[in-house]
Amino acid sequence: MSVSDVVLFCSVGLIAAQLRAEPPVAAGASEKNSQNTLAESRITFSSVHVDGPYIAMSFDDGPSATLTPKLLDILATHKIKATFFVIGENVAEHPEIVARAAREGHEIGNHSWSHRNFGKMSNDRVRSQLQRTDDAI
Repeated sequence: MSVSDVVLFCSVGLIAAQLRAEPPVAAGASEKNSQNTLAESRITFSSVHVDGPYIAMSFDDGPSATLTPKLLDILATHKIKATFFVIGENVAEHPEIVARAAREGHEIGNHSWSHRNFGKMSNDRVRSQLQRTDDAI
């Protein structure tokens, strides 16, 4: 299976861009409570310097017990790294798949606990969705 087949097979969102260097931004340290302190002490990146044009591959809504291992095999064969935005409920069912993706050098992103419509939820419920997935990862 070619790399282009992977893109079509998995409905991958592709973004081609040449990125400029920007230092990581650390969130401010608040001592209001331990949950806020944990969330705010993380480092986030808004861009990364690269030497040329690259394609960023991301996969949403996994892990899937059947598709994600096949996808990881294809990515490994072609020495491709990707970002997996996972759903906490799926991570709880298949933690070994997420562990494999991380072990193989892929990035893991939080796509919420159950993929609810955040626009229809309170801020506290949105935070709960994100925190539950962070805990599962």
